[in-house]
Amino acid sequence: MIADAGEDDGDEHACKKCNKSDHPEWLLLCDKCDAGWHCSCLRPALLSVPEGEWFCPPCEHVRTHEAILLNGSSKIGFQVHFLHSFKKLFLLKRVNLEG
Repeated sequence: MIADAGEDDGDEHACKKCNKSDHPEWLLLCDKCDAGWHCSCLRPALLSVPEGEWFCPPCEHVRTHEAILLNGSSKIGFQVHFLHSFKKLFLLKRVNLEG
């Protein structure tokens, strides 16, 4: 959802990153919590306004976490487990090399 340029809501829809309400045509509103984010304030920045539903970084994090919990044996759950295991292995090797 894009903030309406004609709305006079003050700072109700200010960007959560920069706290500015300028450039309302680039201000996205989260479809879950209604928080505003400029496309350029996101990391990585968006070069165009996305179509369909859009969720801010905190809400997307919660949605991803819930998906992993609900689908523990799914491919995404496996990938997260693999990356976590790889990170642990890397840290163990690093400790052995330095210690």
